[in-house]
Amino acid sequence: MAMQADIGVIITARNYARYLPRCIESVLAQGETPPWSLLIVDDGSADQTPAVIAGYRNHPRVATMRLPGVGLAAAGNAGIARLATEWILRLDADDWLLPGAVAALHGHVLSAGADAAYGELCLIDAADRELFPLSQDPAVIGDGMIRSPVGSGMLFRRRAWDAVGGYDESLRYQEDFDFWLRFTERFHAVHLRRAVYAYRQHRDTMSSNRRERAAARREVKRRAVKRRGLTANSVHVVLATGLPIAARAAGTAALALLNGETLLERLLRQLGSEALGVAATIVSGEGEVERWARKRGLAVMPPAPDVGAIGDPRLLERQAFPVDAEFVLVISPYYPFLEPARFAEALDTLLLGGLGRLDTAVAEPFTRLLPEDGEWLEADGPAEGAALPGALRLAGGVTAFHRPQTRRGALEIFPPEDFLVTDARTLALACALATPGAAAGSRTGT
Repeated sequence: MAMQADIGVIITARNYARYLPRCIESVLAQGETPPWSLLIVDDGSADQTPAVIAGYRNHPRVATMRLPGVGLAAAGNAGIARLATEWILRLDADDWLLPGAVAALHGHVLSAGADAAYGELCLIDAADRELFPLSQDPAVIGDGMIRSPVGSGMLFRRRAWDAVGGYDESLRYQEDFDFWLRFTERFHAVHLRRAVYAYRQHRDTMSSNRRERAAARREVKRRAVKRRGLTANSVHVVLATGLPIAARAAGTAALALLNGETLLERLLRQLGSEALGVAATIVSGEGEVERWARKRGLAVMPPAPDVGAIGDPRLLERQAFPVDAEFVLVISPYYPFLEPARFAEALDTLLLGGLGRLDTAVAEPFTRLLPEDGEWLEADGPAEGAALPGALRLAGGVTAFHRPQTRRGALEIFPPEDFLVTDARTLALACALATPGAAAGSRTGT
């Protein structure tokens, strides 16, 4: 089929036969203007995807392409390279466009004189049930530095894609985030305040490979920081032992034992592994914690009287940290369950977004953990599984400040793969910290 259209829509599919028809039909229902064509790329599917695609081969606006299983980034690049249209819109096969999406995005990007346009999302589950809207507003997602707009569903200029170099095929995950960061370094994208895209969230999606995606996300941010020449020259780490959000444990729970070391000791070790040094200050009003810290040569200061949780917005303003560092990284010792790389990533997010403050919170996990032979294994669904406790879900345990320049702040939602809950003992302690009186009987001596 000759691609004679203004907009080339590309669907990349691999083993999504049950979702693909709705995705295709949502494109076919977009109307006659602006002129569009559709290319469906089957990347080595082993299910009924080829049969589904075969049903559309005679449609005058549809072309098809078969690849041997090259991966999402390479499949997207190959498909876009085949298109000859001025504008490109990529879809994932398990999602779909809402009515009038193509015309709305095209009209908006032209009126703004921009190089790309994206709109609001509607989050859908595996059974096509609407869950809730997902905002793409730059005020919410930090101009795409906290999280990028979903890679599919964005309309962008073909020549801009060429200039950026397409998707990075070395990335198995987060190629859309990487493309977004590289794209917006050189070109202008605008947000449309209208829902244009149904984004499916389910365990079959690539997004369920969360741990690998988290590592890729951190790598993409690190690359962008280096590419832009951004640095965090001086970082002061503060351990704040005030109650984290929604937790009810006493402040002395920072001395709870996990595999023979206190939570504070574990956290200090993790900070050292990320070349962030040791904490320069421990903020605590607990005498037991203060004695523990001073014996180890660590600076201690009392909390400001009207500052409570680590997420308290008055923390930096009311707490007079005795440091001149450009960046202050405040971490709760109740979160030694975080991947150590998470601390450095918080600083990268500050740098990328030009933010004055960043608070983190944990997304609700899909995964439930069930005990088996002394270990905790992933399992779907049933309530008898032990999900991560509320105190760990609702507070990420990291707040980062950039002292000068801006007071603009953001909340970063990061998924539960950033937690190192790998065994029954760790999970038991994590659950205990969300329970009244959790620290009783579990502390070390001073």
